[in-house]
Amino acid sequence: MLNIPSLYLPLVAAFDKHLKYKLVPRQALLVFLPSTSSVLKLHQITPRQSAIMFVSLASLLCLTHLVSLATAIVPVPSSYTNGSSVVWITPAVKTSVTGFSSPSYTRSLHHIKSGRGSPKGTNSSDGELIAAAFARFKASLNESTYVPWKFFPRDSQYEPSSSNGTQISSINVQMVTSTSNSSWVDESYSLDMPTSGSVTIKASSAQGAMHGLTTLSQLFYQSSKGRFYSPLAPVQIRDQPTYPWRGLNIDIARNFEPPSAVKKLIDGLAFNKFNRLHIHATDSQSWPLVLPTMPEVSAKGAYMPSYVWSPSDLADVQQYAVARGIEPVVEIDSPGHTASVAYSMPELIVAFNEQPWPTYCNEPPCGQMKLNNSAVLGFFDKLAKDLYPRVSSYTSRFHTGGDELNANVYNLDPDLMTNNTQTIRKYLQQFVDHLHANVRAAGLHPIVWEEMITTWNLTLDTNDTIVQTWLGESSLATVTNQGYQALFGEYDWWYLDCGFGQWVDPSTTNPQTPIAPPYTDYCSPYKSWREIYAYDPAANLTAAQNALMIGGEVHMWGELTDPVNLDSKVWPRASAAAEVMWSGPNGAKAVNETVTRRLADVRERMVAMGFGASVVQMTWCLQNIGSCAE
Repeated sequence: MLNIPSLYLPLVAAFDKHLKYKLVPRQALLVFLPSTSSVLKLHQITPRQSAIMFVSLASLLCLTHLVSLATAIVPVPSSYTNGSSVVWITPAVKTSVTGFSSPSYTRSLHHIKSGRGSPKGTNSSDGELIAAAFARFKASLNESTYVPWKFFPRDSQYEPSSSNGTQISSINVQMVTSTSNSSWVDESYSLDMPTSGSVTIKASSAQGAMHGLTTLSQLFYQSSKGRFYSPLAPVQIRDQPTYPWRGLNIDIARNFEPPSAVKKLIDGLAFNKFNRLHIHATDSQSWPLVLPTMPEVSAKGAYMPSYVWSPSDLADVQQYAVARGIEPVVEIDSPGHTASVAYSMPELIVAFNEQPWPTYCNEPPCGQMKLNNSAVLGFFDKLAKDLYPRVSSYTSRFHTGGDELNANVYNLDPDLMTNNTQTIRKYLQQFVDHLHANVRAAGLHPIVWEEMITTWNLTLDTNDTIVQTWLGESSLATVTNQGYQALFGEYDWWYLDCGFGQWVDPSTTNPQTPIAPPYTDYCSPYKSWREIYAYDPAANLTAAQNALMIGGEVHMWGELTDPVNLDSKVWPRASAAAEVMWSGPNGAKAVNETVTRRLADVRERMVAMGFGASVVQMTWCLQNIGSCAE
């Protein structure tokens, strides 16, 4: 709603009869921001200045669109005020870091508290990490091509005059003492961008400082003449995440995702303030992860020799992630989802590629690790000595899987010969205990899929085990009631692979095949960004249950995904999930045009960064605020 002095009403009405306005007695042009219930004073106008103000009628209408730029940050900050003065910035801006290399500073990237903390990091100091973040910030200015013309009326003159505004002369990142009582890393930051030309970001961790720089980058736009400006000074932001765990799960095994694709994904995650990357590294279809002590597993289990992650590939991706404030968490799913091991070690797997496959697994080829088998435990002992030291420098966690275990398989296991769940549970408990002892011996802490608790009722250590839920909202209550920390990410809301149709073909020998038009997949329909944004996992939990819900992950499974379509499936839907995890869930009532415009803005920025992100909204709707709501 525009609040317009009556002096200007005839001019406004003549320009656009659909413009919503309100007469106010004073000579000021104000814009009401419904999303924040605040009023932004754009200009203080006297009658003497009216001729200047209305040299271009289009510029008046653009003011309401400039307000939409003021809220274009994703995730939306906890506290945010801005003005309407123009500031300019160049890649040559002076940058400095204060305090992060001092002897009194305890490095958060190395600090693991109670087994529930943060990534351990690399050999770089936090000062060096922030300096690298500064370099990326400057490079983004050099490389950006994002001119926000889509967000203004057609043929309008929305860009500031090159003679108007102040030049940003410096950006200083300052270390401050954390006031958080949490055992997790304090990722909060403050950002002040006055009209005087000096920007200050304050944070108590490298992650917080990097978040501040990311937010700063989202305040600036490229002009059609190549310069970079923000029409929003002065800006004051105080920001912190709601949840300490904000992740995306990427499947690199069902269809191979190379390290280069995952590094690009990490860039997107950092830009949206994620802080975890869950790498689902192996599955029944292929084993791309090279284990130097057991090279035959990937040599025979990968789709082809080049479809592997070497030790240097894994190290490179982990270093790349931590340098951007992302903790990489590797998952080796077991005892299910392990059929690819049968290509090299068939003696470890039972029911490999057994038919009919729907009886023995959710996806072919079937095959699970034998449970009452010392050779299987020996395999995982060897894997632990090989892999865990290579990940423990970058993370405090290791995901041991545990989803979709099929009891029918163990009818075929010569050591069990039963599908009785109570019998299987005994050996499954021993198997998982053995895995988790290895995890802890490496200085790591385990994560499991929810079925280990909700289906198999295993007894795990609630002091350091995180349970990842996915099957339904009741799972969160079940898991937290038993004292486990939990991650949300229900498949009905946050599975990015859903709604693209079946990957299963109808069998020509089965007249009763269930695969028939319209060939929908098990988790259809498609999860639009609005549905992802409306997901509220906390809605039906008690306060005690909520206290144990530490965050969530949005999931990109790989049955119909590869590097060609990865970007368009992930972005900008994952941006919507990022905001839910950072700013907190608000349910369907939070979905509105303001969110649409912010996601459209971040989408345009990501396209300019080289991402093939999907469209959020029609350009006409972005150019005509309020015209595409019903």
